[in-house]
Amino acid sequence: MVAEPAVYTPQAPKNLKALSMEWSVEISWESDDRAFVAEYVIYRQAGNQRFEVGRTKELAFRDESLSPDTAYTYLITAVSADGQEGQPGTVTAKTRVATKDPIEIVVVEMQDILSNSYKIYEDEGVGRIRIQNNSGTFISNLKVSFTIKEFMDFPSQTEIQNLEPGKTSDILLKAVFNNKILNVTEDTPVQTEIRASYFYNNLPREFTRTYTTNIYEKHRMMWNIPERFAVFVTPKDPVVIDFVRASITSFGKTESVIQRAAIVFHTLGAFGITYIPDPNNPYQITSERTDFVDYLQFSRETLNRKSGDCDDLVALYAACLESMGISTQVVEIPGHMLMMFSTDIESGNNADTMNGLFVIHQGRLWVPVETTVVGSSFMKAWEKGSASFYQWQKNGLETIDMRTSWRRFKPASLPEIGWRAQAVSQQIIEGRFGGELVALKNMELKLKSKKYYDILAIKPNDAYALMQIGIIYGKGGSTKEAVRALDEVLALDPRNAAALNNKANAFFMEGRYEEAARLYEKAGALEPKDPLIWVNQARCYQEMKDLPNAKKAFRKAFELDRSITVRYRLMALELLSGF
Repeated sequence: MVAEPAVYTPQAPKNLKALSMEWSVEISWESDDRAFVAEYVIYRQAGNQRFEVGRTKELAFRDESLSPDTAYTYLITAVSADGQEGQPGTVTAKTRVATKDPIEIVVVEMQDILSNSYKIYEDEGVGRIRIQNNSGTFISNLKVSFTIKEFMDFPSQTEIQNLEPGKTSDILLKAVFNNKILNVTEDTPVQTEIRASYFYNNLPREFTRTYTTNIYEKHRMMWNIPERFAVFVTPKDPVVIDFVRASITSFGKTESVIQRAAIVFHTLGAFGITYIPDPNNPYQITSERTDFVDYLQFSRETLNRKSGDCDDLVALYAACLESMGISTQVVEIPGHMLMMFSTDIESGNNADTMNGLFVIHQGRLWVPVETTVVGSSFMKAWEKGSASFYQWQKNGLETIDMRTSWRRFKPASLPEIGWRAQAVSQQIIEGRFGGELVALKNMELKLKSKKYYDILAIKPNDAYALMQIGIIYGKGGSTKEAVRALDEVLALDPRNAAALNNKANAFFMEGRYEEAARLYEKAGALEPKDPLIWVNQARCYQEMKDLPNAKKAFRKAFELDRSITVRYRLMALELLSGF
């Protein structure tokens, strides 16, 4: 008969003690046969069932993530090296009444929300919270969500990978708002909701905090960040685009930046736009108070109401010019706002401001404009703007670049409306300011060509300088001056194909098509591999109703450069058919 080894069953742990905390219980015990015990098993009693909550080789165990002010019964058994589990020892404990949640959500900062700047909160957030782990255990994969009902389609979420006991983690509350936020018609208090959730022992735990903040309706502005003004400058608003298009197109192709800016300024005046200071919140008061919530109009509203404060008029005029691709900047001086725009004319080394009429900025000539005198001549607005700029240049003047500001404060996306501003006829503008428009165009052409005239002062027969002067005046519509300069080039070099082509362009603009055609033919003979000369010649023949020669010229251009069918689609459709 084979003897079987004895199997040892451990004794029950004795002298069990429990130290209760808010979310945990520290259990300890004694064991008379510890040398024969491999481990201890800790159970939690729930009704007639018990659940294992842990194992340990020590004479103590900490049960965590419990509910406060709750009684718990624990059973502790010993397991021998043979795998035999003995009888349990029992202890009951009641957790303390909690004064804090295991996860505490502290609002460090919560901003009031300016609805017109709602896009900025996607990156910069609306506030900051601090998550504190008040429990005695590590918390992993803690998810924090933030939402404002009705104005956010989905909560924003952040995850904390590990949060040690007693430690904190700061979280930026980002918010992606829907377009409903722009429908807020009055300043509205709203409840924000912050949720922190995680799993412990496969059971979900969640804690919620609400906090009240305000959503300001879309006309509100705070001057603590002046660049926020950019949201009111809306160059892509169809109302603004249509107004500017109607203003400019009636004057035909206008290359002059200053002239286009003057046309829009005159059109605004003729339309009836006037300056009316805000009696409730005048800019000179509100701009000095960075904590004050001001009221501003969008450009379409200033057009519709035909009036506005200085900041409203600046926003409108800047939006109009930016819609044409003209760079603008807001000019802030103590108690007032004006603006300036870039002529895109290089200032050069020996910059000439024309006795303080222009401002040199970023290597270009800029035109300051006092928008509050809308309805007067553009020159008056320009002179007053320049005087203010230089008066305050070293005494409190600040500028806001629209395009730089838009990187952070994007223009508000306004809903589509059916209203459009009534067009002002070209005859009205020319009747009131026609002479000024011509003078402004000539001034700009002289400024653009000045550096080439400076070259001619040293080298009177410089063909390149003469050519550039001809091109500048030709593009500006001053064809007689263009032809005069190009004739000087041809006197120096009668076989200069570029000069012949540009002179032909001037004749074409004057409607002298037969003379232009002859010059294009000469230029093409001298530079037969230049496709643009042949395109110009084809266009000239089109105007002369000579379709065979037009097709022949365009075909030559196409053979030299097939991409011209993209650049000149309509001509290609008409003139390449039949080949």
